[in-house]
Amino acid sequence: MSSKFYRNALQKYQNFRQLMTINIISFGSRKPKPISMAYRAFEGTDIVGNTAPLVVVHDLFASKRQWKNMSRAIQENAKPARKVIAVDIRNHGDSPHSPYHTYAHLAEDIVNFLKENDIDRAALLGHSVGGRAVMYTALKYPQVVERIIVADGSPISTSNTFLQLESIFPRLKSITINPELSIAEGRDTMKRQLAKTIHNEAMLDFVLKNIKKTEGGRFLWGQNIHVLHTNFKNMAHFPIEDVRGYQYRGPALFISGSKSDFLKVSEFEDIKRFFPKAELQLMDSGHDIHTEYPSEFAKTVVSFINQS
Repeated sequence: MSSKFYRNALQKYQNFRQLMTINIISFGSRKPKPISMAYRAFEGTDIVGNTAPLVVVHDLFASKRQWKNMSRAIQENAKPARKVIAVDIRNHGDSPHSPYHTYAHLAEDIVNFLKENDIDRAALLGHSVGGRAVMYTALKYPQVVERIIVADGSPISTSNTFLQLESIFPRLKSITINPELSIAEGRDTMKRQLAKTIHNEAMLDFVLKNIKKTEGGRFLWGQNIHVLHTNFKNMAHFPIEDVRGYQYRGPALFISGSKSDFLKVSEFEDIKRFFPKAELQLMDSGHDIHTEYPSEFAKTVVSFINQS
């Protein structure tokens, strides 16, 4: 065969490689597809002007329901008055299930929620995993974030307590309950079974709050357990490489439970590389600050969002 044939063949191969590279780059840079989050809004009749609402983003295994009383308390004491909106993140509560569960997806869901509800900017409050979703959103989309509050969550390291949660998923997926039992009896049965794996009483009770019973008698988890197990490592480690070089320069409050290992005081200077205006508030509590000290937590949040 002639050298011309080989040159043409080589050119076609190089063109093909270039086309494939472009397609791969395009596919890899495509934004995650958002879902429409379920939510509950709390608002009075005295909201004036364009005060940014506060969107509350819960933790793994939780839902907007656990933030009902806290959301109402914050709304009632915010000055100027703000709407407070508690959302269910994907694969939790009343929000749609999805096979994808990363912080990039959660951030897109938050931005999509703001667009769907004609909200130009919002204050964001997130607990633990929800706090990481809030941080990711603020770093990637600062233009839609008025300020952030992160309750016991860090972008720097991962809590050993959180890592231990991975071991409970096989147990959660294997439990079967007699459909003839009442919801209370079903929870008691599950509690006895899960107590062999979950030795923390508070965590056990928290997980059991998410049991549902269908009209047909089936017991179901309120979360998509299978997807959360598959994506657990996506939740356990904040994607620091995705946001390296990014900063959120708006107001930021980090609330740390002194008896918790989720947000270490020693990491705060590293956190300020991403959030240069960050403030740190310590509370004498464990991880679930908002349920252990609800009054103090609400006052701390209200004081921060009331600042001009």
